[in-house]
Amino acid sequence: MLAGWPAVEVEGSTEPEAGKSAFVRGSLLVVAGATLWGHHGAVVQIAYGMGFTVPQVLFGEFLLGTVFLGAWSLFRGEIPRGMGAAAWAEFLLFGLCGGSVGLLLFIAFSLGPVPVATTLLFLYLPLVFLVSLVFLHEKASPLRLAAVAIILFGAVGGTNLPSVGWGDDSLAGAPAAFGAACAFAGLILWTPRLSGRTTAVFRALLCCVGPLLVFLPVALAQGWALLPVEPWRPSVWAFLLLLASLGQVVPVLLFMQGLPRTGRRVGTILASLELPVSVVAAAYLLGTAVAPIQWTGIALILGGVALSQWAGRPIA
Repeated sequence: MLAGWPAVEVEGSTEPEAGKSAFVRGSLLVVAGATLWGHHGAVVQIAYGMGFTVPQVLFGEFLLGTVFLGAWSLFRGEIPRGMGAAAWAEFLLFGLCGGSVGLLLFIAFSLGPVPVATTLLFLYLPLVFLVSLVFLHEKASPLRLAAVAIILFGAVGGTNLPSVGWGDDSLAGAPAAFGAACAFAGLILWTPRLSGRTTAVFRALLCCVGPLLVFLPVALAQGWALLPVEPWRPSVWAFLLLLASLGQVVPVLLFMQGLPRTGRRVGTILASLELPVSVVAAAYLLGTAVAPIQWTGIALILGGVALSQWAGRPIA
C-alpha cells in the first residue's frame, strides 16, 4: 500500500482497492462523466431545433433511463434486499435529490438567462466545502480553498456572465438555479454514504425514478404533451436514447462509480470540468462563438482543478 493513500472498498469485491489506484480510477470516471455531461446541453439545443419540447426531453430521458437502468439492476440482481421502509425512503430521497438537478436547471433556463443559471449552479462547490468543514469536520488546505475560488471566478467568465443584458427577469430563474446547486451538492455529499449499501447502477436508477415520480403527475395535471409528434419513428427514440445516455444514464453512472473513490471535495472540483467541455461542445456542435472572456474562464477552471489536484497530493 502506498503511503498517504487509504484503501477504498470497491463494489462487487471483497478486497479493498489500493488507495492510489482507486483515486486515479475514480478521478478518470468523474472526468469522463463531466465530459459527457458537458455535451448534453448542446445536444438538447439540437433537440429543440428538431421540434422536441422541454417536457418531452425530460420525460424521454427519465423514462429511458429508468427502463435501461431498471432492467440492468434486475438482470444483475443489484436491487437491495432486506431493507426496511426507512432505507427505501432514503433511497427515494436520494434519487429525487440527484434527479432534481436537471429538472431545476431546465426551469431556470426557461425563466431567465442561461449564463446566470449556469453560474449559480457552480455554488455547489462552496456548498460542498462548507458542509464538509462545518458539519463533517473535514479539513481543507488553503490551496484547495483557493482552487475553489479560482474555479468560481472561472465560472463567471466561462458562462460569459458579464454579457447578460440585465433586466427585470434576469434573476427570475435564480431560485431554481440555486435549488439545482443545492441538489447537486446533496448528490455529491450523499453518494459516499450510500456506496456501502447500494451499487452504482442502482444509485443511478434512483436518480431517474425519483424525479420521474414527481415530474409525471405534474405533467399529466398540466396537460403537457409528453410524446414526440411522430413517436412511431425509430429515429425519434434513437435521438431520445442519445439524450438519455448523455444526461441521465452514463454520466450519472460514472459519477456514482467515481465519487466514492475520489472523496467528496476532489470529486466536486473535478465535476467543474463540465463547463469548459460544454463551451467547446457548443462551439463545434452548434457553431456558437466563444468569447475571449470564456477562454479566460476555461483557463481559470482548468488551473483551479490542477491546483486542487496538486494541493491534495499525498506525501510519501
